Amino acid sequence: MLAAGTTGRAARPRASARRAADGAAPSRPLCTPSSALASSSSHSSGSRAAPTTNTTSAAAAAAAAACGRGGRRNPAARRASNLLPAARAAAPAAQEGGSSSSSGSDAPTAPNARGAGRMTYYPSSYLELVGDAACAVDAALADGLRRLEVEFPPVPTGLDAYKGSSDLFIDSNVQLALTAAKMLAGITPLPAGAQAGAAAAPPTTADRPQRKIHIVVPDLGEYARSYKLFKPALEALGGRITMGHLKEADPGGGVNPFDLVAAAAAALAGAGAAPDPNAWGAAADVLIVVNATCTDLPALEAYVQKRGVAKNEETRGGGGGGGGGAPAAVAAAKGPAFVSWNLELDTLRGDLGLLGYPPKVLHHRFLSTVRPAFFLRTRDYSKGVPVAPFIVNYSGALLREWPGPWQVMLRQDGGEYACIAEDAVRYNLGELKDELTAAMGLDTEAAGSVAALLRRGYKTSTWFEDDAENELSREWRL
Repeated sequence: MLAAGTTGRAARPRASARRAADGAAPSRPLCTPSSALASSSSHSSGSRAAPTTNTTSAAAAAAAAACGRGGRRNPAARRASNLLPAARAAAPAAQEGGSSSSSGSDAPTAPNARGAGRMTYYPSSYLELVGDAACAVDAALADGLRRLEVEFPPVPTGLDAYKGSSDLFIDSNVQLALTAAKMLAGITPLPAGAQAGAAAAPPTTADRPQRKIHIVVPDLGEYARSYKLFKPALEALGGRITMGHLKEADPGGGVNPFDLVAAAAAALAGAGAAPDPNAWGAAADVLIVVNATCTDLPALEAYVQKRGVAKNEETRGGGGGGGGGAPAAVAAAKGPAFVSWNLELDTLRGDLGLLGYPPKVLHHRFLSTVRPAFFLRTRDYSKGVPVAPFIVNYSGALLREWPGPWQVMLRQDGGEYACIAEDAVRYNLGELKDELTAAMGLDTEAAGSVAALLRRGYKTSTWFEDDAENELSREWRL
């Protein structure tokens, strides 16, 4: 694409470490074009005034093809404080080597061994995206994990949670959670081949666990409104999927007057009084929490504790990340599981410690215990160059699909996301941008130079990404 983007690629010391592509087969063939991920990015790092196309250079395409399952393109000293010795030891053999496969990227291929990531990712619909998330959660539950996170763009537009209508995001998240809940409850089948690294298609509904799912919203007012909207669907499911709120486990002192007013308004609007959901929550096998904000995090922590949700280290021995999951045949851990569904925990973490918000210690003792099961966050970047088209726009995503590793994905011309780097430990935002910039051939500044400092900035990570020594758990990084 650019002369500057294809020169000096082999001379970059940061991108030449740990290059060991094993040539394993992609976990699924390329999908048909869709709009699920086309414009759902939430970050930009520069002006987009000059018109240009989002094209990928030949060097970037080669980097994506060479990634395979173990070809990492990471700095030698990357995230030393984040990667525990246990996590290094638990890196699966599937990441370090694999069987060779057919050559063409467009040819259908067999699924990889368990624990391998994807070569490309491009869901054809939101139903497929939710199915991928449900498969990842189902695999994590089978591995004994009990505190999980699911994160992906909730609406297929360029809007984010701060610009769009709040009701749009609230209702979309509840509807998507209901779709995933039916899969996890065994009511509808999991999509075949969706699970990353699955050696075979997921079992049928008759062979899978028949779970009770409880979808939890922040307060009584929102519960009354959501119950009114989704009451017909919930009643048709015969009690297998229910709804509730974070205050249900503490009815004596957890409901404030504003909640009562909102619930009364919903009742007057024709919904009728929503039933007491406490018994439903106590009997649930999986608690899916949606639409909570930063100020709701203390109530969320209390709710998880009152429902008896164990820490992942207690149910699984604190195993490492990056797809080093236990076999699915392991006995399921007792007690309910908690799933954070599209809460944008990274955004909520950034608000901790500000005036009027919970303290940062909430991340150290609670949010750090939540393991991402399915994580897809897109990013848009741009960089000025001295030749036409003068501003280069490029996009990527950070993908994690249990039991696979963390993957940096570069958006290609056709819209699909191709793997350019992967690791057992989560990439921070600065590292994600560096990997994408290197794959595009745009990291032309000399390491340690003033130009590199001006491009990257003095600070390239957030406080919670740097505060590893104060965390009670490393689960959120694995």
